[in-house]
Amino acid sequence: MEISIKELRVGNLVETPTNKTHAVKEIFIKGEDCEGAYLIDNWELNAIKPIPLTEEWLIKLGVEEVNMQGYIVSGATYYRVGNIRFYKVDNEYRLAIGEKVQGQGVTTIVFDKVHELQNIYALTGEELTIKQ
Repeated sequence: MEISIKELRVGNLVETPTNKTHAVKEIFIKGEDCEGAYLIDNWELNAIKPIPLTEEWLIKLGVEEVNMQGYIVSGATYYRVGNIRFYKVDNEYRLAIGEKVQGQGVTTIVFDKVHELQNIYALTGEELTIKQ
């Protein structure tokens, strides 16, 4: 499972080649004319891996399960972190953006990695980091 440089921000949590969790501190291009050759701290981009978003990671990040009775997604489990609310259904985490208006649906973002949830949360102006 590879990660794209376009997905990463400083502070994102990734897995290093030594199988340790690491918060990205620096992203830079390696060499003068080496487009696409990036270093993440001391590792080549292709050496680091995204961290799958699991129940264990939700707890580490301070995400809470919430009761959202009356919402329309049958069988979904709802979560909250700060002011961000999202849900899990069919083994996918989803964030709905917008409201249904005259037959038009909402935009849904599907995500399954820790750094993706961190990037969504960053839109609030705050960083999502390990709480425990």
